[in-house]
Amino acid sequence: MLTFMEHILFSFYDASGWHRDNLYALLTHSSQNLIDFRVPQGVAMNVSALSTPTSASSYTLTNLGHIQGSVAYLSTSLSLPQPHSGTMDLHTIVPGYHKLDPINSQDRIYDTIWQGGKASHRQDSLLFGRLALPTNTLEAMYVRRFNPTTQLLVTCVSGSHLKSGGALTLYWQKDCRQYAHELLYSTNEALLGARGLYNFGVDMSKPHTASRLSVGGEFYYGILNKSPGMSTALRYVTQSAYTGSPLTMTLTCNPIMGEFSSTYSLRTGPSSSFSTKYDFNMYSYLSNLSMGAEVWKTPDSVFKLSSSLQDKTARVLWGGRYKDILVNTGVAFGYGGRVPDVTSIGVELQYAC
Repeated sequence: MLTFMEHILFSFYDASGWHRDNLYALLTHSSQNLIDFRVPQGVAMNVSALSTPTSASSYTLTNLGHIQGSVAYLSTSLSLPQPHSGTMDLHTIVPGYHKLDPINSQDRIYDTIWQGGKASHRQDSLLFGRLALPTNTLEAMYVRRFNPTTQLLVTCVSGSHLKSGGALTLYWQKDCRQYAHELLYSTNEALLGARGLYNFGVDMSKPHTASRLSVGGEFYYGILNKSPGMSTALRYVTQSAYTGSPLTMTLTCNPIMGEFSSTYSLRTGPSSSFSTKYDFNMYSYLSNLSMGAEVWKTPDSVFKLSSSLQDKTARVLWGGRYKDILVNTGVAFGYGGRVPDVTSIGVELQYAC
């Protein structure tokens, strides 16, 4: 289940016209939501509010054997819709199978501002900060749109328990609909990287194309530890020839580590989805098969289940709404021994107004 601040961030992306489907990091978004979903740990309570259309605050209290908490604030130059936990669409809070948005090259009307007879683009921004207690860890994020295709994302974390006292990461992202790329730099090991994605079979004049093939890759290099890394991936999105249901297939490869991963995700019905993932290492010949599914009993109740055969682990999650409170509870455990080994169990309560 997304946090309130994550929901506000995605609302900012939607309001500013940013196309998240072209990000290389989200290429396997559907399978991650159905197989590798997060299970809460301990008891957590979150109270959030959008005090004005351009500012929000959030307070979290967590019990993991000891009391922890956080205070977060967010400010944006765009007016965002007022969310309420009693009326919010649960599909936007509990992500599952992700259907890609149509690709089009038309700029939205609000992207252009006319001043003195000259056209200029909006340069909307978002600023977020969170302080975790009692560790006094400070997290911050800054997003700046320069034009309809370019934005800067800056994230940083600071804390006495972190190496070098913290880290700063910059992402320069450019999305031209047909293709997208980003450059990144992190002060952690002086990391430099680049990512790119290109969409085949896309006709800008016909944005509702049934099929789409996306091919991408990334390369990064740690200057201090002199360690390179790279990966390539492809994603094919289409509709089932028998049912017309949307399906997504991905293949990722890390040639340095010799790792291959393939996924197949399918919207099996209006209220159910299914996904499988097969991992293989060409050096060790180890493999693993994982499966996951979600079922929406009602618009306010969803069950998720995933299992990994080689690791012998399983996850069970329920997300729903009780009156005006969002509830997220689940358990993760290993079943390889005689007695199940519970690795994570918890419940999260969220209220937003």
